[in-house]
Amino acid sequence: MTINPNPGVLGFVTNVNEQWLRQVSDDGTVEVFVPQFVMVNGPQGYHQNQSVVNQDINTFLNQHGFTGVHSMVLCRWFDLNEPKCTNISGNPSPDPRTFEALELLITKVHAAGGVVHLWAWGDQGRGQTPKVWGINGSEDKRLQRYIAARLGPGLWAMGSTSMNG
Repeated sequence: MTINPNPGVLGFVTNVNEQWLRQVSDDGTVEVFVPQFVMVNGPQGYHQNQSVVNQDINTFLNQHGFTGVHSMVLCRWFDLNEPKCTNISGNPSPDPRTFEALELLITKVHAAGGVVHLWAWGDQGRGQTPKVWGINGSEDKRLQRYIAARLGPGLWAMGSTSMNG
């Protein structure tokens, strides 16, 4: 999957020649950006709870100078309250509650001038990856399409630990 800049959306984060860059104007102008993330709750901690997000923004971005937040999703992509994929049976679909929470976090952090990094998965040894259904299997591909459609490109970044470990 390739995610390209979304014209007119400020804050798109990318890299060029080993430097992080952030879009700062509608014309695509970028500036060097050094991400300084603080770990916040996963989506279960701020779902339908703007006050938690507001408090984290005030404490970490406004008072302590972080440039963004880092939120661990794990298998909550499929069930807001379940971090382990091995505890989810059948052929799961993406959980709309997780995406509501992520949209809230991303929108509010971006409005405050920050960026969001999503830690997509944990490690396989703890059952926190989609490997139980097959990497790039139908469930994983459905989730990838849902992420692209629901969250789109621009105001967030995503990373993962190795699914082999």
